Amino acid sequence: MKNLFQLRVLTAAVCLAATGATMAAPELMRARSAADPSIETMAPSPMAKEVLFGHTGQWLAGVVSTDWDSQYDEMDIRIADDFTVPEGATWKITEIHAYGGMGSAGGELASANLTFFKDQNGKPGKVVAELLAAPLAKNVEGTFSVKLSSPVKLKAGHYWLSVQGKTKEPGTVWMWNASKGFSGNRAVIQNPGDGYGLGCTDWTPIKDCVGQMPGDQDFELIGVSK
Repeated sequence: MKNLFQLRVLTAAVCLAATGATMAAPELMRARSAADPSIETMAPSPMAKEVLFGHTGQWLAGVVSTDWDSQYDEMDIRIADDFTVPEGATWKITEIHAYGGMGSAGGELASANLTFFKDQNGKPGKVVAELLAAPLAKNVEGTFSVKLSSPVKLKAGHYWLSVQGKTKEPGTVWMWNASKGFSGNRAVIQNPGDGYGLGCTDWTPIKDCVGQMPGDQDFELIGVSK
């Protein structure tokens, strides 16, 4: 297991079907250095009434959560973090802010996959809403917002949100940032094709796959509560 603040690059190889060559995967995790800027705090949309849930702060580490190009499906990897809709409330989520950045290879985000799950024994369970290839309303070096064309309505209960970036350039990745503090369960990760060689093909706490994390993933849910 790699320590959070080691700067060693974790790599894996994927086969190129047409040529038989290999390509090294980008690093799995990056730690914040003193030279890195703080994340930009996004202002809620003028149409939004309130921040329903939020965990933000000066990011300390980012872990890859990327939908790779179709020829490298074994590399597909995603993170999910949990939140709770309070008893007696119903949330109408209209916008999502996700705080992250690109891997060392650079690149640019094209869109994002957003999936809401019900909790099942402390892990993501049944899918309650999914938005694939959602367009980005705003994107500042990997910190982005998505405005939902159809609001996601959630009754009181325990849920999980997975945010997965889709980049424009093959071999580049998006990393979801984490900062200090935990709310509910620790974030989980899955790499079904095991292209990163972690053995975490089903939802597994990030700390058990890539090392101790500083806290929860950074995101905000914007909307109204009734």
